[in-house]
Amino acid sequence: MAFRDLVNQDHAVMLLRSAARGDRVSHAYLFAGPPGVGRFDTAVAFAQLLNCERITEGDACGSCRTCTRIAQGQHPDVRIVDVDRGLLLDPADTTKTAIGIDQIRALRREVVYPPYEGRWKVYILVNADRMLAEAGNSLLKVLEEPPPRVVIILIA
Repeated sequence: MAFRDLVNQDHAVMLLRSAARGDRVSHAYLFAGPPGVGRFDTAVAFAQLLNCERITEGDACGSCRTCTRIAQGQHPDVRIVDVDRGLLLDPADTTKTAIGIDQIRALRREVVYPPYEGRWKVYILVNADRMLAEAGNSLLKVLEEPPPRVVIILIA
C-alpha cells in the first residue's frame, strides 16, 4: 500500500513524505488512534517509501521487488511484531497477549546490524500500548541510543 492509497491521513502523509524527502527521518514514530484508521497501513507505506527502488512523486512505486516484499511481509529489513497475528521476532516466545521482553531482546540483537538489502531497517510494533513493562524498559535503551538507518514505529 502506498501513501496515495491511504484515506484521511493527509497531514501524517505530508509529514512522513517531508521527512523522507529531506533525509530527516526520525528514529522512532508513534502512530496512535482507534482501530481502523490506517495506522498499520501508514506504517507499511512509510517502510516502502524509505526502501523503494523507484520512488515516484514522493511515494513508493508499490510494484518494485522491495515494495512487493514489504507488502507481503517478506523483506528482511522490515520486521513486524504483532502478537495477535503471531508475527514475532523470537518465535520461541510464549507471551501471546502483549509484546514481551523476548521480542525486544531479539530486536536489540538485530538492530545493531546495518540494513541487509534496503536503505533503512524498519521495525513496526503493533499494539505497543500493550507492551509489558519489562519490554518497554528494554526498548527505551534502543530509543535513547538509536543505531543509524533504523526506524521503530510504535502503533498504539
